[in-house]
Amino acid sequence: MWAAVDRKSKELIGFEIGTRDTRHFENLSKKTSHIDPKKYATDRYVSYNLIDPAKRIIGKAYYFTVERMNRLLRHYLACFAQKTYCQPKAHYIFESSVLLFMKLNLLSSIRF
Repeated sequence: MWAAVDRKSKELIGFEIGTRDTRHFENLSKKTSHIDPKKYATDRYVSYNLIDPAKRIIGKAYYFTVERMNRLLRHYLACFAQKTYCQPKAHYIFESSVLLFMKLNLLSSIRF
């Protein structure tokens, strides 16, 4: 899952479920195009080269908010846990699970 998270409010802004290829990153960029962030915190993955280098910060110390959100999703939603029998076959089930999780405000109510 690709995720865009606001570091200040710690809210999930947008997400894209798919493999770690440039096509899915571009889909996430289109979904979050209405937001103009000052900086992007990323790792060194090649797909992030599409981001303007002046706005990109590389390093785990900067994108820990996304890692924390990923950990919470794996904790609360079994379909995101690794090596599990709870993997749904349909793609829309993953998206529905994340949307329901966001709707219930479980991510925004948990402060980290």
